[in-house]
Amino acid sequence: MPTLPDDQQLTQRVQVSKATDTEIDVSEDRSRAIRNRRTPTYIEGTQVTFKVYFEGDHKLFRYKPNTWSTMPPRASKVASECLVFTYEWPDDGGSIEEADEQFRDEVGKVRKRLGTVQEQVEETYNGSLRQTIESRLESRRESASEDRSAVESLPYELERRENAPETYTAPVERTSTDPEPEKRTSGEVLNWIIEDEVYEEILTVLKNMAWVMERSPSAFEEMNEEDLRVHFLVQLNGQFTGPATGETFNTTGKTDIHLPVKDRAVFIAECKFWRGSKEFEKAIDQLLGYSSWRDTKTALVVFNRNQDTSQVLAQIPEIVEDREDHHRTIDYGEETDFRFVLHHDNDPGREVTVTMMVFDVPTS
Repeated sequence: MPTLPDDQQLTQRVQVSKATDTEIDVSEDRSRAIRNRRTPTYIEGTQVTFKVYFEGDHKLFRYKPNTWSTMPPRASKVASECLVFTYEWPDDGGSIEEADEQFRDEVGKVRKRLGTVQEQVEETYNGSLRQTIESRLESRRESASEDRSAVESLPYELERRENAPETYTAPVERTSTDPEPEKRTSGEVLNWIIEDEVYEEILTVLKNMAWVMERSPSAFEEMNEEDLRVHFLVQLNGQFTGPATGETFNTTGKTDIHLPVKDRAVFIAECKFWRGSKEFEKAIDQLLGYSSWRDTKTALVVFNRNQDTSQVLAQIPEIVEDREDHHRTIDYGEETDFRFVLHHDNDPGREVTVTMMVFDVPTS
């Protein structure tokens, strides 16, 4: 269920575009003396766009509840992570203040509509879902049984398609991510780690998938972080024999992608959209919170949508190196890649390698 920020959070979750010049059709404006209203009459005006970011499934914005208003809220566009509202006004009337007031009013209407949708989803739809599924399954079983009995009752031999291919298992070899235990001199197991070579191979798979998203943005523009993560999981499981899983609990919460050993993770990756420095620091804190073994290797894949990439790249080292848990910076990769070594607050000896990769995934 999508969740919009409340009035107090609104300023932190809204982006507004620069005001741009536009032409506005005023042929329907009855306060103006227009001779022919059958054709457009344009005058100069101003246009501005508001984007309000939300959490949850954007598809539910497109559903109309049983109880609805004759004046429903209308957004210019429903994207996977934000609602877009565009306002324009003629130069001889209107203002940005009036546009902001209209925007806040529309957001309030959307919240009210979502409340009605949520009530119907939880009480009406979800409440009857089990009964509906069981009824349809039973009906399908009965139909399949009747069809099978009818065919078997015929006095004929079933036809087999000629040249039908035999099934077989392809002998594909994949790279193993099996970690090695690091030992004390006494032989006691101290820690589990993955080799640097395997770490780099994992990062290469992540990069290749992200480059696909960069080059085919229209195929991914409606996807949220969870949807994008699935594509990375498919690629990882296709390349490695380790048990890459999604949304698995680990230490303090859930993580996007991890490779577990002994109920802990030796590799962790987060997929995040760039939403500013505060959200970026939260993502780093999440990685550290999930890291359980000493010398855990991690990755933070940052998707940048329609923002100045150079500014994003300039902020990342400043943000990380100003943190108290920053241990050292490692020269790594291309200009869009960064690598840092951080440590846990409660255990300075437990280092976490964080490789950060920034990719542009513009919206159309």
